[in-house]
Amino acid sequence: MSYIKSIINNKAKLFLTLIAAVAIMAMLVPASAGNAFIQNMIIMMLLWAGLASAWNIIGGYAGQLSLGHAGFFGIGAYTVVLLAVKLEVSPWLGLIAAVFLAVVAAVIIGWPCFRLQGPFFALATVAVGEVLRILAINFSDLTYGTNGISVKMEFGLGFMLFREKWAYGIMAIAFLALVLYAVKKLEKSRLGYYLVAIREDQDAARSLGVKASRAKLTAYMISAAFTAIGGVIYAQYILYIDPDSVFASALSMQMVLMTIVGGMGTLWGPVLGAVLMVPLDQFIRAYFGGSVHGLHMVIYAVILILVILVIPRGIGPTLSDWVKKYDKKAESEGDRI
Repeated sequence: MSYIKSIINNKAKLFLTLIAAVAIMAMLVPASAGNAFIQNMIIMMLLWAGLASAWNIIGGYAGQLSLGHAGFFGIGAYTVVLLAVKLEVSPWLGLIAAVFLAVVAAVIIGWPCFRLQGPFFALATVAVGEVLRILAINFSDLTYGTNGISVKMEFGLGFMLFREKWAYGIMAIAFLALVLYAVKKLEKSRLGYYLVAIREDQDAARSLGVKASRAKLTAYMISAAFTAIGGVIYAQYILYIDPDSVFASALSMQMVLMTIVGGMGTLWGPVLGAVLMVPLDQFIRAYFGGSVHGLHMVIYAVILILVILVIPRGIGPTLSDWVKKYDKKAESEGDRI
């Protein structure tokens, strides 16, 4: 019994260690056999876990359904690539610029949009994301339009470009760990309590003196900054970007769905959602994508609907409840004995 309690009490450290160990092993072991597919899947799983966790700050803890986070992702990707190609700026400095621009964009978008509530806010964020995609297409002198742009091919740590996939895996692990650390600190901070109060009842929170608009805008800025970092890593890993690949609304939906499936407003829910859904998506595409056009998306959607209908709180909180229920049952049986 004490063993189960110790696992529950230390699940954060245990889970983080497990993720790092499994990710490193999964990338290093296939490297010897040349299994690039598995390596790519692990890297994308870690990257999407970080992106979903970043979205969870505004969507899960603050309860604001942002459907335009692909805009910040695209800002990160385009900033680092354009600065490197046009001005020969180091991607590391480009990353700082990407974070700054994403935060500025979050302020510009959030200040008016947070006056809206419910579906109106969600629709506004969708519109903003689509506007950014259209701007990237039409400002071809700056962004190269629909032709896209390739990453400048200079390998090395200083150029954030590597020949070995495991190096990108380390970057993805560091990104995920950074976001999880920030979320963990947020949970125990005054801002975190404010966000939960706003999520549960914004009017009641305001009546108690919580400055809802300021709290939501701060969370939005933090979420945008981390999403932009994810966009930078993605661009440097894929080596090519265009408006439809980094500003697509489907990217925003993936962040949302991974968080919902894993468990919104929880530390490990988005990670669990990414761990389950990225491999699922990859294998469905591999086995069904070529046979019938779009079949993998149908299967993917059906699985998501079933998960949401059966366990609406998400997989993570549901499993946690089951463990606690089993623990209490075992304790009661032990007391009877």
